[in-house]
Amino acid sequence: HTGGMGVLIDFENGCLKGNGIDMALNEYEKTVTNIKVDGFKIPHLDQIKEAVISAAKVKPEIHIVGWDVAITKDGPEIIEGNRGPGVDLVQVLLKRGIRKEMLGLYNIVKDNNKKEAIL
Repeated sequence: HTGGMGVLIDFENGCLKGNGIDMALNEYEKTVTNIKVDGFKIPHLDQIKEAVISAAKVKPEIHIVGWDVAITKDGPEIIEGNRGPGVDLVQVLLKRGIRKEMLGLYNIVKDNNKKEAIL
């Protein structure tokens, strides 16, 4: 998370929700490029979803991936997939722990021996 921030996404409308927050708990109303964070509509969200779902199927034995995606003038580009996604930042954004959710994902993988990625 070096130098970055996270923000919640409202997937129903494709917009960012709330301020950006970094790991030092600093909140940001705007990005370094002076774009208001709350309410910003994510361009190409459907293409982003399609890209990460497709990429996840390349290595189905990896069940949980944190995707870094850039949005370019030509659409989304996957930068990398992280086997250890930033669940710590998710907890900061939600202002609560997510142990229950993570155990639920673990149990789905363990109990069902799923071969496809969990998205």
